[in-house]
Amino acid sequence: MSPGSPVPGAATAEGSAHELDAHRRLYPDPADLVAVTSGVVEVFLLSDAAPPVAPRHLGTLEVGEALPGTAWAGPPEPGERIALLGNGPATVRRTPGAADGLEGADADLRRAALSAALGRARRRDDNGAGIARRVAADARRHDEADDALGGVLRRRVGLRGAAYLDAPPRLRALLVAARAAGLRLPARAVDTARTLSDLELPQLAGRLRIPLREVDLSGQWWVDDGLPLVAADAEGQTYAVVRRRGRWQMWSAGTGWHPVPDGLAAAGPDGFVRAWCVYPALPERPVGPRDLLRVGLPPSARRDLTRIGASAVAVMVLGASVPLATARILGDAVPRAEARNVGAVAVLVAGLVLAFAGATIVQGLLLQRLVMQLNVRTTAALWARVVRLEPPFFRAYNPGELARRVLAVDGIRDLVTGSVLTGGIGLLLGLTGLVITCVLDPPIALAVAVGLAAYGAFAYWQLRRLVRARRGEVTARNAISGFVTAVLTGIVKVRVGNAEQRMYARWGAMYAREQAAAVRANGALRQLTVVTGVAPAAGTLTVLAAATWAHGAMLDVATFVGLIAALGQITTALTLITPALGQLADAAPLYDAARPVFATAPRAAVESADPGVLSGRVEVSKVSFAYTEDGPRTLHRVDLAAAPGEFVAVVGPSGAGKSTLIRLLLGFDRPTAGAVLYDGKPLDTLDPEAVRRQVGVVMQNAQVPTGSILTCLTGTGNLTQDDAWAALEMAGLADDVRAMPMGIRTVVSEGASTFSGGQRQRLMIARALIRRPRVLIFDEATSALDNVTQRTVTQSLERLDATRVVIAHRLSTIRDAHRIYVLDRGAVAEHGDYGSLMAADGMFARLARRQLT
Repeated sequence: MSPGSPVPGAATAEGSAHELDAHRRLYPDPADLVAVTSGVVEVFLLSDAAPPVAPRHLGTLEVGEALPGTAWAGPPEPGERIALLGNGPATVRRTPGAADGLEGADADLRRAALSAALGRARRRDDNGAGIARRVAADARRHDEADDALGGVLRRRVGLRGAAYLDAPPRLRALLVAARAAGLRLPARAVDTARTLSDLELPQLAGRLRIPLREVDLSGQWWVDDGLPLVAADAEGQTYAVVRRRGRWQMWSAGTGWHPVPDGLAAAGPDGFVRAWCVYPALPERPVGPRDLLRVGLPPSARRDLTRIGASAVAVMVLGASVPLATARILGDAVPRAEARNVGAVAVLVAGLVLAFAGATIVQGLLLQRLVMQLNVRTTAALWARVVRLEPPFFRAYNPGELARRVLAVDGIRDLVTGSVLTGGIGLLLGLTGLVITCVLDPPIALAVAVGLAAYGAFAYWQLRRLVRARRGEVTARNAISGFVTAVLTGIVKVRVGNAEQRMYARWGAMYAREQAAAVRANGALRQLTVVTGVAPAAGTLTVLAAATWAHGAMLDVATFVGLIAALGQITTALTLITPALGQLADAAPLYDAARPVFATAPRAAVESADPGVLSGRVEVSKVSFAYTEDGPRTLHRVDLAAAPGEFVAVVGPSGAGKSTLIRLLLGFDRPTAGAVLYDGKPLDTLDPEAVRRQVGVVMQNAQVPTGSILTCLTGTGNLTQDDAWAALEMAGLADDVRAMPMGIRTVVSEGASTFSGGQRQRLMIARALIRRPRVLIFDEATSALDNVTQRTVTQSLERLDATRVVIAHRLSTIRDAHRIYVLDRGAVAEHGDYGSLMAADGMFARLARRQLT
């Protein structure tokens, strides 16, 4: 195709005319103004990318319409250009440099229209990762439907259901224990695990998102209750060990269920050599109180709840028997002076009182047992969920506020369980007293019911006031916690900026709001407590008034005493129920604070593929990123590539987007467009935890975990002390550690002067190298090292033959990089090796000269 031909004699001061058709194109410069003078012109966006991309149609221009250039939208992307073709014969006038001077609403509209068209066209290139996410979501929905359809069958065949029959024995034992813990695993996750059955049990459980912790089965562990276990004997046989029907039983693929033998239960070479505890987990979706309750209640909860119900019935019957027996004594035995009957009935009443107390104690113990199990299970499930939430969730809250929101769940659980225990007993007493009143005298019972209704209306009004006040108090307290944490973290900056008074003023205003809300809450609670305190006297007056109104002087003593005894139960119930309702009112705003934790779903395991063993190939393909949907782009169509074993550096001024690029490489954030690829696979489709386990990372402001050097390096994995020494040698820290009195068991803590800044940095490098990762990501990781130590670290990294992506501010450290990418304002300004970039005399050369001088 030939370019558009100028019209002979058409060049004027206002521009040059060009003829266009299907074979003649015009490629305007960014600042050109192109107006259609005849015919119809089609506007296309062309790309020279490999593989070839089809031209994208941006719009149509008719006579009188103009293309205002592309200068207003920024220069075209590298390899992109605008092309004009005639839809039949057409003529346009091109005025060079005139687009920058366009003014008026019509020009603005044309700019906006073409800008939107360009945006749509470019987004079509960036949707590959989005398509992969949609495919994964479709697969997840398919699995959910599959599980729902097969649920009836699995419920009938139990733990040894058809879904597990063809799984390897170790996987089957893990699935049985997980099922006993209340975990619901999608069928696709089980299918994936079948292909990974050669993994160690902790890694296999991690792939299935089954919370697992290794435990020591010492002492008489089989005497106590506990969570399901997965245990292995000396021969390598794996068992599911579950508490069933009040005793520990074990399950294996070959033998099924049977009691745990004494030889295996006892510690020693003949017993279980290793064991892991399986914790319950919340579903990988937004959850609510019902999900918390389902996860928190153990499999034995049905039996415990049945016992609690039976004890509740016993409490009601025995509670009703005491006032009725009292009325019997006063109504029959006392007037007849039947001392023998009085004594017998008195003994009976005493027995009823003791039985009532015993039933109440049993009910309380059963509830307490259930509450303790609920605490253990919900706490484990909650924290397992929190640590699996994706990083953008944590960016929305500062550490102090986030801690308050997460710990609010503990407060909710304590308040609710306490209120259920006391309120449940109070409710039983109140219902019993009301039933007795109805039996003894229905008219008086009606008056008591009216009084209770009035009290209930007043309590409801006060509780609404209490909830509103508590909600304001909790909101203010969370804000204070976050603010104080931020101030203490940046106290040096506060002092340097002489901002102490401003910080105090802000804290004072927030604290005043919190205290004002607390005063309102305490006022509502105080009024409710006062009214509850006068309830016994008011109840007695109600009974007297109702008796006078209904019976005059005809109410016998026995009935009156029985009514007073029943009324005593009702007022006692009010003193128990009212604080319980207050606790529930306190729990409501705490739940509002914790709602983001429940409403945010962690990334589902079934959406992610196992990456396998990484080769070290890392690619960033046309990645754009913005922290908010309507916010500015921090990165814009960034491309980066690193072959296995290559050393790639990223440099640029502050705010260029280097740290954001690191977050995307680690999967802490997802690109808004484009993709991050490991071995050619989009990171969005891979299990990010499995990828990170093969990536060594040292961030600029990384904190050394508290503990010994050995535990800092090995963590809780299967690494040995020899692995730790090898990592210390690679980081150039081994000689320093040998010179310490405690050697590798020297304790490192935050703020301690035991380690210098350079030693801490080398310790973090050793921590990143100990697993021999295939990819290393360093963010100014050697800034505190001298030249000799830096040379040692560099040589160790070269011998490791790992792909290195290094963010560097000290440009002398990246002379040997295979490629250097220069970021500026979120885009790649230039790239090449050190020599070519210096010869190009561009941004990199200016940065380097600035440091050299």
